[in-house]
Amino acid sequence: MEARLLGAIGKIAGLAGLALGIFLLIFQGILSKDFLPKAGLNADQGYSIIMFMMIVTFGIAGIGLLAWLLGRNRKSISTLQLVAFSGLVLIVLIIAVTFAPTTANADAEREARLDAAIAANHQVVSQLTDIEIGRYVDACVEDLEAYERRTRNLIATHSEEREWGTIYVERWRNRAWASPDFSYADLVEELSYLVPDRSVFEGDWTEEEVTFEIDGPRRLVGCITDKVKALLGPEPPPFIRSRPA
Repeated sequence: MEARLLGAIGKIAGLAGLALGIFLLIFQGILSKDFLPKAGLNADQGYSIIMFMMIVTFGIAGIGLLAWLLGRNRKSISTLQLVAFSGLVLIVLIIAVTFAPTTANADAEREARLDAAIAANHQVVSQLTDIEIGRYVDACVEDLEAYERRTRNLIATHSEEREWGTIYVERWRNRAWASPDFSYADLVEELSYLVPDRSVFEGDWTEEEVTFEIDGPRRLVGCITDKVKALLGPEPPPFIRSRPA
C-alpha cells in the first residue's frame, strides 16, 4: 500500500512528492504505534524522540520540495546548490537536537511545578475536615438565628441553610484539593446560592422585609467564609500554568 502510494506521488510530483509522501507516512506511523512504551521509555523521553523525528522528517521533506522547485527546469545542480542543501540538512539536524529535548525538559519542569503546587495546596486544604465544616456552619447558623431573635424577635431553625451550607463548603474544598491553588472568592460564589434573589419576593413583601430576608443569608455566607479563612490562612499565589520563561 505504502509503495504504491509513494510510486503514484512520485510520478505526479517527482522528488517533492516523494519527500512529502515519506513525511506523511512516517508521521502516520508514529501516531499509530505504541513502540515507545514497549521500549521502556517514559513520557519525556518519548516526547523528545517524537519531536526529533518530526522535525527531521519535516525538515528534510521541505528541503526535498525546495530542491525539486529549483532543479525542475535545470539539467544539473551546481556544487554551490549541493553545498546549500547540505547546509540546510545540517541546520535541520541541529534544530531537532536542540529543540526537542529543550521542549520536553520545559514540559517536565512545568509538570513538576504543578504536582508540587497541588501537593502543597492539598496539605493546606486538608485542615478543612468534614468535622470542621460542620462546626463552622453550625456556629454561623446559630449566630444568624440569634441575630434574628435579637433584631426581629424571629425564631427560625434554618435547617435548609445548614444542610446546603455544608454541601457548598465541602464541594469547594473537594475542588481545591485537586488544584494548585484556591480562592476565597470561589467559596463566596459557591455559598451565594444560599442568598435568595430579589425576584422571588412578590406580592405583599415590603422593602424592609425583602432586605431582611436577603441580609440574613449574606451574613451567613460572610461568617462561614471568615471562619474558613481563619483556619486556612491567606490564599496561595495563583498558579501560572503557562510554560516558564
